[in-house]
Amino acid sequence: MTTATKKRTSAFSEKAKKELAPGQEISENGIIYRKRTDGCGTWRYDFTQSGTRHKGVIGSDRDGVTLSQAREFISEIRAKAITNRISGRTGRSTQSSRLFKEVAQEYLDWSESHHQDHRHNASRMNNHLLPRFADRRLGDITTAMIETMRTELRRTEVSPQTIQRIVSLLSCTFDFAQKSDPNLDNPTTRLSRV
Repeated sequence: MTTATKKRTSAFSEKAKKELAPGQEISENGIIYRKRTDGCGTWRYDFTQSGTRHKGVIGSDRDGVTLSQAREFISEIRAKAITNRISGRTGRSTQSSRLFKEVAQEYLDWSESHHQDHRHNASRMNNHLLPRFADRRLGDITTAMIETMRTELRRTEVSPQTIQRIVSLLSCTFDFAQKSDPNLDNPTTRLSRV
């Protein structure tokens, strides 16, 4: 006598994803799929392990990120969290070695469904921050570099309000990365007052 094995159904079926309205999400085992206004979806993770919350963006299905890749990614994050807890390592930042352009895109993806001024954020990111920091690692961006950027923007007659918004966007990008890595330093916090 043969027994039929029941196929495990996932909350992330194609039907379930298509039925989501923009801004809605489905989640399972710490993985979240959120529908964006352009019809694509963004994979995220949000889980608590040993009293510490781990939260961040994995990537979008527009960029080819699949459910299996999202599951693999979250498994690695969980394994790192366990290893760090066992070894007592908490001072090393996992986000500091990531390229700014990767985190900036994740922030813009998130911003699209959370901020009314997303269009302005994207414009400031593309016109001012990405040309300067795109291929730098987050941990390599210093307060002095940001001070230099502010000075150069002033020389090109960018208004003080716009400069402040550009710096604020950079700060928000670091804050976004810190949600999944509280050990990441935000160099904008040490800027001198203008």
